[in-house]
Parts: sequence; C-alpha cells; structure tokens
Amino acid sequence: MDIKECPNYDYPGPELDNTTGEWVCRKCFRVIGNQNSTDDEIHNDDAIDDENTEEVEIAYVAEGERNIDQTPRQKQEIRIRQVIEKATVEIDSVDQEFAVSLSKNQYEIMNMVLSLEDDDIPLFKGGGNYKPRVVAVNSHFIKRLPNTKAMVAMKVRPKEVNSRKTILDNMYRTDIDNPIHRSIDDIGKQLGIPNPIIALAIEEHGRLKPTNKEPKPLAQAAAWLFIQCKKSKYKITKKEFNKIPNLSRDAMNRAIESYRNLPQS
Repeated sequence: MDIKECPNYDYPGPELDNTTGEWVCRKCFRVIGNQNSTDDEIHNDDAIDDENTEEVEIAYVAEGERNIDQTPRQKQEIRIRQVIEKATVEIDSVDQEFAVSLSKNQYEIMNMVLSLEDDDIPLFKGGGNYKPRVVAVNSHFIKRLPNTKAMVAMKVRPKEVNSRKTILDNMYRTDIDNPIHRSIDDIGKQLGIPNPIIALAIEEHGRLKPTNKEPKPLAQAAAWLFIQCKKSKYKITKKEFNKIPNLSRDAMNRAIESYRNLPQS
C-alpha cells in the first residue's frame, strides 16, 4: 500500500520503538523508517515486499505492554499475542468463526505454540514466522482450516498450516487403526517420547508408506520411531527400547537397517 494510506500518516504519526530503533505506525504496525532515517526515507521505506509470499512479522510492542525489564519469554508471549490479534483483525470480515476462536482462545494458542517450540519439534521449533503455527493450533481447536479468503488475507499457505495441523490432530487421536501406527503410539508413550515426535512419526509413516524386510510389526514400529527421534534430534538410545515387552533387539536392528536402505524420498 502507499504509505500515505497509513492510518496515522498525518496524525498522531508513527511511534519510535526504542528496542529496534524503528518508527512504527500505531495502528497498522507498519515499519516506515528507523531512528536515523531522513524524512524522505521515512515516507518511502517499505517494510513489506508485496511479492514476498511470507508475512513479515513486526516486533511492535503496544505502550501498555512496553517494559524494559521483560524477559525473553515475556517478549515471545507478547509477540505471539500480537500475531493472534493481527490475524483476528485480518480475517474478521471473511471468516468470523475462525476469528472469534482466535480471540477467545488466544492464551491457550500461545501456550501450545510455546510448548511445541520448547520441545524443539520440527515445524514448530525456532523463531521466525509464528502465524502458520498460530493458525494451525486454532485449526486443530475448531477442527477445520480457515477458508480460502482468510488464508489470502493472512498471507499464509494452506500447506504450511495443514502439515502442522495434522501433527496436532495425530497427537490427540484415540482411533488409530493402522497396527504399526498404534504400536508407534504405544512405544512412544511407554518411553516418554514427546507427543509431537510420536505424531510426526505416525504422519510420516502414513505419508511415505515405507516397506520393510523385517516381518515383525512391533520391530518395524520401534525402528521407525527410533529413526524419527534421531531426525528430530531427540536423544534416545536403542538400549531404552529394551524396556518394551516382546520387542526383539535383533529384529529392531534389522528393521532399522531395512528402513535406512530405502530410496530417499
């Protein structure tokens, strides 16, 4: 958009974020310059590339929430709540049900996003763009994705949201029909492996449908879960799998070797 369309272009004008040194619109959160910019630079600097498919998240802190003693955790919480509030405004006119759920469940959504990040789970770990994670958690809560217009308004890709929603849906499933998947779930719970890793292992097994030369389903399930733990950088040893009743270590080793010899997808 043209900077002159900014709600605060004339009055009361942008606010200086002392943390980043950026001038930020008080209403639309648009970064329109920095502390050292000239007047011309402030009015012409564009923080968002219209051709960029990713949303640029602005680390804007409302005056009521600004606190120089904020911990890194508090700053994360504020940032995620800002993402939720912004998404709610963006889609209120095109998917009101989804917007209402975002607003109503904002603290539950924030806590789940942070919990998944703390566990360093693939697709949820690290900083970066929180919006797909927020939308995925809310989609899990209301059991549907936002509609197409809402996706466009929020500038998120359906694939980014759906892959994360699938992990969350699998985490809380009680109707696992596939025997291998059921064994992956049982083994993971017995060994105290985080639910998101178990869910990811089940999702990947269902997606790839890998074959295995080892005939014992329990060994296949243990081997697949072990490999997924390694991919997720979750520390677990083969020795810990000895705790699983009726699981042959030799069979598990054969299954691991068979999976590793599969062509890479």
